[in-house]
Amino acid sequence: MFENREEYIKIVAKVEQRLHDTLNSSFNLNTWFILRIQLSYQFHLSYAKGKLVNLSNASNHHFANLTFKQTFKNFKELVFLIPKLLKYQFFTSYSKRQIILAGYKAHNNESVDNDKNKYLSPFLFEYKNEKTLLYYFDSLEKQNVSFSYLKLLIKWYALLYQLRITKNSKKKLLDYGVQINNVLDEDKHNSIEGLEYFLADKIVQYLVYKASYKKWLRKLKPTKIISYCYYDNKVNALYSAANQLDIKIREYQHSAISERHFAYSKWNNIDDIHNHFPSNFMVWNENDKKLITRNFKGIKYQPNVDVMGILHLENNPIIKPNDTKSILICLQGIWMPEWMENFIKKDIQYNWYIRLHPRYPNDEKELEMLGGLEKPNVFIKEANSFLLNELLQKSKVLITSFSGAALEAHAMGLGVIIYGNEGRESYKNYIDNKTFKFIDNLNEFERKLQDLV
Repeated sequence: MFENREEYIKIVAKVEQRLHDTLNSSFNLNTWFILRIQLSYQFHLSYAKGKLVNLSNASNHHFANLTFKQTFKNFKELVFLIPKLLKYQFFTSYSKRQIILAGYKAHNNESVDNDKNKYLSPFLFEYKNEKTLLYYFDSLEKQNVSFSYLKLLIKWYALLYQLRITKNSKKKLLDYGVQINNVLDEDKHNSIEGLEYFLADKIVQYLVYKASYKKWLRKLKPTKIISYCYYDNKVNALYSAANQLDIKIREYQHSAISERHFAYSKWNNIDDIHNHFPSNFMVWNENDKKLITRNFKGIKYQPNVDVMGILHLENNPIIKPNDTKSILICLQGIWMPEWMENFIKKDIQYNWYIRLHPRYPNDEKELEMLGGLEKPNVFIKEANSFLLNELLQKSKVLITSFSGAALEAHAMGLGVIIYGNEGRESYKNYIDNKTFKFIDNLNEFERKLQDLV
């Protein structure tokens, strides 16, 4: 499979070069942004797993395989939704909002009383005197009239787009995956099974949410939206809708970025797809500012980039560990070097907290085998149930390949050790100026660990 992240980024660039003039737009949408992000993400999963993913069962294919009976049922549902939609559209009053803060409830710190979202809480404090609305992409549970309206809009447009997909538009949607797989086959890479349906579903999902958000924002009339992870499909639908309505967008950096991150490597022809990008990037440091300025620059689109530091840490008290021998390892789905694993198996000096990546837990099997040794100084359950911030608070050293936790650990005063070629490339500046220590063998590992603990 892929040897490194740079390899699959080059393949995506080849796909763009080969298909740029042949990929027609669907529903007045330049689809390349979605195609690049979704294809790259699947390549990244393949890199972590060591084999190409199979997407045959990864998507809901109902939009492309509607029977006459399902089509008739959808039509009836649309008719019944009209009175409710008219009520929310013309007769319901809405509290106007100056700022919408949007994120994922999955990122909340639910161990505290106020259920904080770690990336948005600094802005809730900053704009505490403004009329703000906290919206979660993965939850509309709050009793709020605008959320009820949004839920109805999403249902409405989902049904509407299902009915709008004709035989020709269905063929066009599926053809993206077919053409990309053809390029992969010609380039002597295996094709991705189910890719055509997966990409088609993502395009339709984006269209549904963008249309819903556009109607919703027109009612709320915010002047600013603050969110993070611009390349997430739902986040990006919100950004695109806001851009069309001239609403300012601030994007908060939520993890490490580098030339080897598929969403932050160079964007070609960015002016053609500028509607997908925020008006303002808030980054952690000067290196990240230079990368955004360099890789997101077009003729018309010029990103505004502000260096803000790691705000979600600055708003929480940093408690440095007292004479601890605890070491946190943040995995990236590709396990650790064998010599490091063997060292941990024999070690009795340090306390080891080994944490799976929340989105790429492909090394779970290896971790279970290590846990099966039942060593009293290896804490796997705790490492994967405590919040990352809590683990960093109790640790003296963080070890990882290219996890963004390295930057958070450094900001909290921990020593940072990087391993692997991906880590060396991702954190080259930090390693060169000796901010982070790099290891590639057992002797270096033991020596640098002793220096830090």
